[in-house]
Amino acid sequence: PQFRSRDSPVQTEPIPDESQTIELNQNVSIVTGNRLTIDAVLTQGRPDPTISWTLADGSMLSPDERSGRFRVFPNGTLEIRDALPGDDGSYVVTASNAAGTATGQSQVTVLQPPVFKKVDPLDQPPIIPDQDYVVDATQNVTILDGKRLLINADVVTTKPDAMISWELPDGSTLSPGQTLDRFSVYPNGTLQVTDIDSADEGTYTATATNRAGSATATTKVDVVKYSWQIIVGSCTHTCGDEGTKPTLIICRNDETFQSVAEVNCGHIVKPTQPPPEECNRVPCPAPPQFSKPPPLNQSTPINDDNWAVTLNQNVTIVRGNELVITADVVAGLPDPTIIWMLADGTTTLSAGQSSGSASVSADGTQLTIPNMQFGDEGSYVATATNSEGSTTGTTTVTVVE
Repeated sequence: PQFRSRDSPVQTEPIPDESQTIELNQNVSIVTGNRLTIDAVLTQGRPDPTISWTLADGSMLSPDERSGRFRVFPNGTLEIRDALPGDDGSYVVTASNAAGTATGQSQVTVLQPPVFKKVDPLDQPPIIPDQDYVVDATQNVTILDGKRLLINADVVTTKPDAMISWELPDGSTLSPGQTLDRFSVYPNGTLQVTDIDSADEGTYTATATNRAGSATATTKVDVVKYSWQIIVGSCTHTCGDEGTKPTLIICRNDETFQSVAEVNCGHIVKPTQPPPEECNRVPCPAPPQFSKPPPLNQSTPINDDNWAVTLNQNVTIVRGNELVITADVVAGLPDPTIIWMLADGTTTLSAGQSSGSASVSADGTQLTIPNMQFGDEGSYVATATNSEGSTTGTTTVTVVE
């Protein structure tokens, strides 16, 4: 026997959503779910040979036999229906008669078009001013202006690997490794938008493409200004003789945010509607408070390169050592401003400032003196102030030789 076949293997390209037919010695890539037939045409053979197929998994089929999605027609043609990734491999046909044996084979590769991960709609909590936002493609998001947004392009099935590209709301396109102003795409396909603002609102479209096809996923982005909705609430502290202070509420309602009410002490000047039930209450305005740490268990001074204490702890330190005092703010809304007064009773420092060898951290919570001398001993006072009031804390330092 002898099969009709090409002189050398030929690779054919996949045709999405279509059946494909090849001859022996043709190698083929097909798309998942498609139908493939491999013709086994005999050009000679006398007496009539017996034909059998060996499938990629090692099982065998003869003409007029069927096994699941595989079937061999009476003329010897093999059919694969609804191809699956596990159908990859070599398919070998054998024809035998008294005069001899002939074989032919075709290599089959089953490709998968990309599919983005299916995720539930974003269950978005109320806006939190200090957080970045990470979402999956297909999730819509409302984000606070000035923040960073990351949109993951998570492709869960693909063969071969898919190439990711992004289309921005203005029509610009980006691929992995590319950057455009505040927009960039990581090698894994994640889109990053930094310092987002209202001009960045719109639909962001991710496209995943491979030889088997393509898929798209969209994320609609709304950008809002940070705002408090203010209503009269149940705070217990008073505002002079005017009654209770209002409760602060961050409210999200159908992806829109309530405007800020104008408030004069406990009275709403510009009324707002009562917040929906899903509004998230946040702490009432409150004056700042420093922590009250236990006294240092310091019977004798210890010569150490660095002394770190908490405000309201007194310390004896060896001359030449470094001293760091941390003002631990445990309460206060809005965030307080901290001012430090040095031991000379006249020099004051705020966040990021320095005088001589003394310096205050960028957030105002730490005072550092790197080389304590006798002239530096005394009381160091921190004052925290916000719209609700102020508080002070003191650390007394003794310097010894």
